[in-house]
Amino acid sequence: FYLLTIFATLGFFLSGLNLMKHFCFFEIMTLASFAYVPNDETTYAKKSAFSYLAYGIVGGLVMLYGLMILYDMFGTFELREMQSMLVGVAVEPDNQKRLYLAGACLLFGYGAKAGMFPFHTWLPDTYTAAPSNGTTLLSSVLSKTGIYGIWLLTVFLFSEAVTWNKALLILALCT
Repeated sequence: FYLLTIFATLGFFLSGLNLMKHFCFFEIMTLASFAYVPNDETTYAKKSAFSYLAYGIVGGLVMLYGLMILYDMFGTFELREMQSMLVGVAVEPDNQKRLYLAGACLLFGYGAKAGMFPFHTWLPDTYTAAPSNGTTLLSSVLSKTGIYGIWLLTVFLFSEAVTWNKALLILALCT
C-alpha cells in the first residue's frame, strides 16, 4: 500500500495539467493510504481511518461534480485549454456562477486532503493513529497534493478573481 500510494502521488504530480488524471490518481492515493492508518487495529485507529476515508470519498465525489461542471463549460479537462477559453466563457454571469461552483467543489476535495479549515477534523486523529512512517507520508506528501491542486486552480482559473483570492486567503488564515 505504501508503494501504491507513492505511485499514485507520482502519477498525480506527473500527469501534467489534466484535471481528470489528477482526480484518478488522487482517488487511488486516498484508497491506498487508507489501508495503513488502522495499522494496530485498535478501535481508535479504525475510527480515525474511516474518518479519513469518509473525507476522502466525499471530497472525491464533490470534486467529480466540479470536474463535470468544468467539462460541460469547456469541453476539456486540460487546464491550459480552459485558461485560454476562460475569457470567452466566463463573461456571462451564469457561467461565472458555474465556474465558482466548480472551483468550490474542487477546493472542497483538495482542501480536505490538505487538511484545510473547515475540512481538517480527520487530521489530528489520523496522524496520531497511523504508524510513524504513515504519518510522515500523510503529512509530508499527501497533504501537499491538496495544496498543489489548490494552487493549480488559483493560477489557471482564478488568477484574476479577487473574490476567489480573498476567500482563499481567509481559509488559509483559518487553517
